[in-house]
Amino acid sequence: VGLRVHTVCSLGTSALWANSTPLIGRFTSFEARLGLRLVAGLPVMDLPESCTCGYLFKDVPPIFTTSHILSCPHNVASNWTSRHHLLNTAMSCVLRSSGLRVDMEPTMLSPILRPDGIVNNKIIYDVSYVDTFLRQGVGSCGLAERAREKHSKYDALAEFNKLTFVPLVFDVFGAVFPESTVFVHAIQCEVGENERVILKRQLMTCFQQATLIGNARIAISFQRRLMRVDESVPGRAVG
Repeated sequence: VGLRVHTVCSLGTSALWANSTPLIGRFTSFEARLGLRLVAGLPVMDLPESCTCGYLFKDVPPIFTTSHILSCPHNVASNWTSRHHLLNTAMSCVLRSSGLRVDMEPTMLSPILRPDGIVNNKIIYDVSYVDTFLRQGVGSCGLAERAREKHSKYDALAEFNKLTFVPLVFDVFGAVFPESTVFVHAIQCEVGENERVILKRQLMTCFQQATLIGNARIAISFQRRLMRVDESVPGRAVG
């Protein structure tokens, strides 16, 4: 399990964000610390013996609990979309500040499909998070599977409109799927040479901050949900 956590965390460039300006809006130091513990698979919070979905927390390695916190089927859908929204909004701000045009969730490409964005009327992207531990993927295998799903969904749309589609796929534990760096390189080509290094750093920071803080907020909401359930049952209290 320890090797698994180390492998997943090492796939990203997780040191970048710590010394960077926040690009996803305000967040607390508690959220930052919690986010780091989550991606490391460390114990993060007091929990009752079981989740509302029936999952048992007792006597399981912390990585299993962390995976469940981030992927429980009883999580409110808005918790997952908030992490997605954090990244998409921050990334669009970074791109626009570099002089690029970004249309978020464009409707002009298809009456049915709505990718997360299109940059400079050239590059379509769609963001997705995957819990590869839950999927039993190894390294980036679970990420590759999700990337293939995205290509199946959007490649024909991109080809019809003479555009390029790139999936932005991330592991909830911090790994960045290699094809996501293809997006970064493609975007760098849209700006002047002097701006490319800064733009790359800002995009990678967006990726990391959105993952860490988005995970933290999912975990906080998860704990609050269980606390409300426990408080409603006489004689029970959060461990």
